[in-house]
Amino acid sequence: MSYGVEYFAARETDTLEWVDVLLGLKAIGATRQDVIVEVGAGTGRLSMWLRQRGLDVRPCDPYSGAVPYCRLPDAVPPADVYVLQHVLEHVELEESVEALCRARRGVVAVVPGHFAPDPTHVYSHFTPSLHGTYKGLFGEARVASISSLVDAFRRCGMYAAAWLDLRSWLDPPNADWVVVAAWKPVRRPLRYYAYLIALTAERFVAKAL
Repeated sequence: MSYGVEYFAARETDTLEWVDVLLGLKAIGATRQDVIVEVGAGTGRLSMWLRQRGLDVRPCDPYSGAVPYCRLPDAVPPADVYVLQHVLEHVELEESVEALCRARRGVVAVVPGHFAPDPTHVYSHFTPSLHGTYKGLFGEARVASISSLVDAFRRCGMYAAAWLDLRSWLDPPNADWVVVAAWKPVRRPLRYYAYLIALTAERFVAKAL
């Protein structure tokens, strides 16, 4: 299967993850003055949603044709912040993270925490327990640990953290991870932890419902 009109038409959009992305942007201190580039934006729906909330978000994608062209790791426009929703599982991590680390403020990404049988995936999913990556468990796709992704951001000088997204509490078999990487560990630490606390509280409420 290749990336084409059919791929983007058939791809399910999890709009609840858009809230996770917005919380991540707030956690790293993104402002309305920041240039935010959504890499692998597809048709650009997430970018449009974020623009409606006052952020300067510019979508790009290597395949959709609906937005300007960009490609990890060697053709990504400069930005204060990069946003990626289910993109990092489609690319080689080390080279892509190195490119994203050029962000002036930080990176917010969502990656699958459950097995996703997508033939376009390089990594089928990210688990909490594996160290490194390996081949062969699910065909040619590899499995990576979420800690290896977080560590990749930390190696290039970012502060990085990951947590389960809102959907994980409502639909555990389809759990995903939200990764936030902030350029400077000392930047707005209180604000960062305040959003983590708020996110945790929201999960407990959702679980109770």
